[in-house]
Amino acid sequence: MERRQHERYELQTPLSFSWKRARGVRCRREGLLRNISGGGVFVATSEVPPVGSEVRFRVSIHSVLAWSRLVLHGTVSVVRTDPTLRADALPGFGAAMKSYTLRNQKQVLEKKVLGKEYLEDKR
Repeated sequence: MERRQHERYELQTPLSFSWKRARGVRCRREGLLRNISGGGVFVATSEVPPVGSEVRFRVSIHSVLAWSRLVLHGTVSVVRTDPTLRADALPGFGAAMKSYTLRNQKQVLEKKVLGKEYLEDKR
């Protein structure tokens, strides 16, 4: 039985992310955004943050139109890790969406914070 509340979109897009380790040291890594939904993300990466970590992420999505690029950045909370043992796959983590901002070069297109959605025009 499928229990997901949000439609999931499969991707293979590079992203950067960071989280704080003990003593407040920020750890920055690169990964691959494998899928995304309104409820969360799954990131494949060689180093996985611990469950419960708050992770900031940023990903650029190039549009079909050559002059257009979308940037998505936000904060998620790690809810599970996948320490895959397959030789052809990276480990990864699943994380619940806490907030995000989607923008193009000109304006913020959408913001979502803790379930509240609002549109903002920054022309």
